[in-house]
Amino acid sequence: MNLYRVRLHRRTYPDGSVGISLRYFDQRPGETLVKDDEGRVTYPAVRSEIYEQIIRTEPNPTKTRMRWWDREAATAAWERQKELNADSRDAMSACRIDKAMNAYVMHCQATKASGTVENTERMLARFMDFMSFRQFNVKNLSGVSVTHLAQWRNELLERGLSASTVNLYLSVLSSWFKWAIGESMCRRNPAKDVNKAKTIQTDKQLSIQSPADLWRILDALEYDTRAATIGLLATSGLRIGEAAALTWDGSWDAEKDVLWVGQPDTETKKHRRTIPVCDLLRRWLMVLKLNNTEGPWITGNLQGTIRLSSQPKAWLAPFGVSPHDFRRFFRSGMETIGCPVQFLDDLLGHRTDKTRVAYTNPVNMEGTRPYLDKLSTWILAAKPKP
Repeated sequence: MNLYRVRLHRRTYPDGSVGISLRYFDQRPGETLVKDDEGRVTYPAVRSEIYEQIIRTEPNPTKTRMRWWDREAATAAWERQKELNADSRDAMSACRIDKAMNAYVMHCQATKASGTVENTERMLARFMDFMSFRQFNVKNLSGVSVTHLAQWRNELLERGLSASTVNLYLSVLSSWFKWAIGESMCRRNPAKDVNKAKTIQTDKQLSIQSPADLWRILDALEYDTRAATIGLLATSGLRIGEAAALTWDGSWDAEKDVLWVGQPDTETKKHRRTIPVCDLLRRWLMVLKLNNTEGPWITGNLQGTIRLSSQPKAWLAPFGVSPHDFRRFFRSGMETIGCPVQFLDDLLGHRTDKTRVAYTNPVNMEGTRPYLDKLSTWILAAKPKP
């Protein structure tokens, strides 16, 4: 039996007042007769979405007054959730930690990429070793508390792991507990109540300062396809969404040696444009072509069968960088080798100079090829020798 989760839904009315409703799914028996494996006739449960308004504020409430209403709404949501889950808690069955971990790993193997499964299994195994070494005598998953996870967080920090890596460990544990709640293996998610490790805030600057920094990250990535995907971002300046949308059929024109990016005849900043393929970019594309052979996506997971979404962000989290940092690195590198601003804007998909765009076709970018070749040479010169 799955636990109910009650969320809050806010709506602003024309008079400036705010309405807050409880939003949850109710499970009620359906009308269709279904026979189970033993031949018994049952009525399947039908999930119906329910909105239950509990608050409507005065017109244009102040911030202080709105905070008060938010606290009232959160309390009401918590009480309703406890009321709905009363029967589910009584039906909760105890589940050993090791069995819960193995079941979650099997679930990940069926729904996630192989690299994600390996990282998840490794992180959960380290947590199991920690629980066994400390001899907490916790057998069931529901016995894991916030205190256990806080001590686990502190031990990871003492081992020298960065704050971002420690937070990634906690995120994996939180996903595990969320899945276990849905499978009636535990009642709560203690990982969401653990304070995250504090990361060091620095002034805004390029996270990747030089080609040497780029190669250091590429060499540390576990798989060639991941390194090729990140290398593609660094040598093309694509947004992560644009890179994820590249397909073998319509994006890479090997005869003209260009990448087609975006959709035609659009007026957004992500307009259709071409990017000449330099030597280094061609290498990354060839690596992806050798590995992603089962699906249409150039940078996809599971041999190109699944389109990328948030996976690159997870790959780069241990290094403290984001996929957009490689777009910034591309712009900085092109400025370093002397690329004109108008060429750079077209490569990045920035349509800021409307007057120039009216006279210059942004699709015709053969003039940028020599600059991209210079960028390729500049990056390759910093590659560590084996």
